[in-house]
Amino acid sequence: MDNQSNNLEEEICNAVRTLCIEDSGGVGGEELQNSNDNSGYSQPSTEIGSDDNNERIDMDKFNNDSMHDFDKDTFQMLKSNDPKAAKVLFDFAEDMNYLHTIDWEGDDGNVIANNTQLKRFSIELTSNVNKLDEKEQTSINNLLLSVQDNKSIQQLSIDGNLLLDMADTLSIISPFIENNTNLRRLILSGFTLDSTNVKMLASALSNNKSIFAFGLNYCKGLTTDILTQVVEVVEASGILRLGLSQYDMEDGVATTLGRLLCKSNTLKALTLGGTEWDENFTHVGSITPVGMAAISMYLSLENSSLEELELRDNHIGAEGAWYLANGLVNNTTLKVLDLSNSDVRTTGGIALSEALRGNSTLEFLSLNSAVSPGLGDIILSDLGWEAFFRNLRHCAFRDLDLETNIIQDTQIVPLVDSINTMLSLETLNLSDTFITPSGWITFFTLLQRPGSVLERLVKLSIMDRSISDEVLVCIANALVANSSLKVLNFEEESLTEIGWTAIECTLCNKSSIDTIYDSNHTLMYGEGLYPNSFYRLLKLNWGADNTEVARQKIIQYHFLEGNGSNMHEIIKMDLEMMPHVIGFFASYDMLTICGNESLVPPVEKVAGLELIYRLTRGMPSLFERQRE
Repeated sequence: MDNQSNNLEEEICNAVRTLCIEDSGGVGGEELQNSNDNSGYSQPSTEIGSDDNNERIDMDKFNNDSMHDFDKDTFQMLKSNDPKAAKVLFDFAEDMNYLHTIDWEGDDGNVIANNTQLKRFSIELTSNVNKLDEKEQTSINNLLLSVQDNKSIQQLSIDGNLLLDMADTLSIISPFIENNTNLRRLILSGFTLDSTNVKMLASALSNNKSIFAFGLNYCKGLTTDILTQVVEVVEASGILRLGLSQYDMEDGVATTLGRLLCKSNTLKALTLGGTEWDENFTHVGSITPVGMAAISMYLSLENSSLEELELRDNHIGAEGAWYLANGLVNNTTLKVLDLSNSDVRTTGGIALSEALRGNSTLEFLSLNSAVSPGLGDIILSDLGWEAFFRNLRHCAFRDLDLETNIIQDTQIVPLVDSINTMLSLETLNLSDTFITPSGWITFFTLLQRPGSVLERLVKLSIMDRSISDEVLVCIANALVANSSLKVLNFEEESLTEIGWTAIECTLCNKSSIDTIYDSNHTLMYGEGLYPNSFYRLLKLNWGADNTEVARQKIIQYHFLEGNGSNMHEIIKMDLEMMPHVIGFFASYDMLTICGNESLVPPVEKVAGLELIYRLTRGMPSLFERQRE
């Protein structure tokens, strides 16, 4: 295409040929349609991306994929078997009053039992009370009884908050555990364990071979004997994922766990979460270096089957990180390692990076929130980060999370040099890393170079108050020709019209049809309170493919905007192209595209036929030419 005004005829014709002639396959459409040839990847929690190179994110599903509160409206959806109520959360503090109103003795008692759409059900007794009264206990028991005969729930989570008796609870839900062959995940938290109720649990689990994930989190009474019972039933039941997060795991329990793991050759994922910082910015409980040494021993074994290890909120410190590093040196199975809130410090961080040097197995590494809040301590010193980034060059990470760490501007070049060598990296989190505006500008300037990691990234998070207009302008420049990045999370607090204009121009440069065509049609989501104009451009990029996205942008911003002032350009086209132009316009419906009427100004609430009407009425010379 030619950008010059005296070549508008050629410009329009090329656009129409590229975007309109669908039956004949079009001309030049394949390049744009396939320009987004990067497979998406994310951890299961984000649910963004696709293994299909040509599949785009279903953002409507992404935005609506949340838990429904257990209230009157949700219960009616459950009663009508509405698939929208696939995930339901009962929160004691929020939903108890409504729970009392349900007629459990009547038809309401079978609502959950008969439902076939409910997939995930969570019961959380989050409350400040020390004991349930008789009415509350009865209502909770009725709720549990309603689950007993359900066959559709795939994940059941119950947080007893030390208010429910585990034996009583298991006596109610054991038939559900034993007979629901669709059950995949069972998570029990906040109970007091003893030998009797653990035997009841073991009996129920042993009769269901469909469960692959089991969690027994933040429970009292986890002794070495009870842990042995739990691990043995996990092995016997074929459970692949085990969660044993605790407020404080004693060294003896952790040592026993390490010994038991060494005998396992089936466990794929282990979660040993600790506790977050308390009001004094110290850990209440965690795995000590002694426990970490025992658990790390398992990782060093040739028969280790573990693929995921989550140690978030454990104050393992530098010594614990050193033991973990020893276990990782020769490990070839671990794919996911979460060390969020682990405070590994400089020596621990360097030891871990040295253990992972050249690692071709680990796909996800999180050192999120390694800063000790309020104390000003950092995970690594300036020199520590330099060694860390150098050691991690060429690693096979697909997801790297460094959120809430202090990374100095002097480390931007080593950081970029390192991630540019990670050829599989698709998700990067650098939010709240204390990088200054100058550092961010350096970062995105370096990413504009050919072959940088930006050509492969699918998701980038930089939620940081230092994101200024100047930074966003640099980001916009880096994304002009980008065809991989789908999700960009950035802080909007300090931005003005200057920054928004720059990033919106990247998504749709309205200078001409040519510049609209060559705009970014890939970026489609971000977290933040964005202007409607920017949000609408993002949502346009949710389209089926880049060709269709370009078509809609050209119609909207070149022909429709300005009350159709560019319609006169059509007269310069050959008459034989006019049917294709009419078909081109007929495909337009901004209201359907945006999906939200409030986002569409009145002037844009026109169907494609209205555009054709404008073309006809505003260009009588077109029909005079036809009569001639």
